[in-house]
Amino acid sequence: SFGHQIERGRSQRTDGVFAQWSWNAPRLSIRTDRYGLYPLYYFSGPTEFAVSPSLPRLLELGASPEIDDAALAVFFRAGYFITDDTPFAAIRAVPACSVFEWTDGQLTILREQPKFRVETGSRDAAIDNYIGLFRQAMARRPSDGRTVGLPLSGGRDSRHILLELCAGGRAPEVCVTASYHGSAASDEAQAASLLTRAVGVRHVYLPQTGARLDAELRKNRLTNFCADEHAWYLVVSDYLKERVQIVYDGIGGDVLSAGLFLTRALH
Repeated sequence: SFGHQIERGRSQRTDGVFAQWSWNAPRLSIRTDRYGLYPLYYFSGPTEFAVSPSLPRLLELGASPEIDDAALAVFFRAGYFITDDTPFAAIRAVPACSVFEWTDGQLTILREQPKFRVETGSRDAAIDNYIGLFRQAMARRPSDGRTVGLPLSGGRDSRHILLELCAGGRAPEVCVTASYHGSAASDEAQAASLLTRAVGVRHVYLPQTGARLDAELRKNRLTNFCADEHAWYLVVSDYLKERVQIVYDGIGGDVLSAGLFLTRALH
């Protein structure tokens, strides 16, 4: 089992970011979280099945390295893979919100789609509900006295998380902001500095070190060759993993809900 699970009672699906499997011969069972945020990959055949959070590990175990040209064509244009695609034809991503089993060479996949409810009411009521749901999600993830770090940019996501942590009396020990390769200190760093000063939290600015090519190659393996971004994030990861036990991150209040990229041209 990987990641963290938050039990919510018998009638509700387990919350959290996780992936897990269990082997009880002749059945292998796999479960993933609601949104598939924890990466998990597999390849299967009549006489073998392999699963791992590491795509390079599956290649080492004998998965075919044949490239999936169609999947890569989409990735190069969209910036991400769709459905269960990966760069390799024989390796699939375990789908989000799923339970599936491999028994005697037969693979059965059950997708448990989340249930959604249409809300009606005023814009102010929707904003209040958004705040309440975000606060609820944060309350389900207490730090339990462990040291906390927070990657902080000028965006709404991390700002929302920081303010909610402070409101709940769980202010992080440190917030960090990184530069991007080939650029000087950005407006994001200035905004993050002003915000941390206002709430009394220590802020650290991390410039990029080393060659970008080295960072890209390392990032490619860490993201299982499934992302064209995040090389800049390695300095953040390296800094925080040596100093804190808990890191909060998310995409709630900005890209996910503000519709920044929902333009007709991009659609």
